[in-house]
Amino acid sequence: MMKKIINFLLVLALGAFLGYVFHNPIDNKLKAKFGADKVETARAETEEALRNGAEKTVRVGTAMVEAGKEAIDSSITE
Repeated sequence: MMKKIINFLLVLALGAFLGYVFHNPIDNKLKAKFGADKVETARAETEEALRNGAEKTVRVGTAMVEAGKEAIDSSITE
């Protein structure tokens, strides 16, 4: 199990490094092929979707914690 986690983290780190190093060439190629407006629009939409997803995840996590607390409290009082 630990070996799989270490391999996953290595692949993640390698991907982040390659994305950082080659971001500008990839970005320039995308802008040349699809146009700067489409690339910027897609980037903005993706960032908004990720932000909304993160907010929803936080709300769900908070609701789960509250439900867990209520379940524990109700089992203690019974």
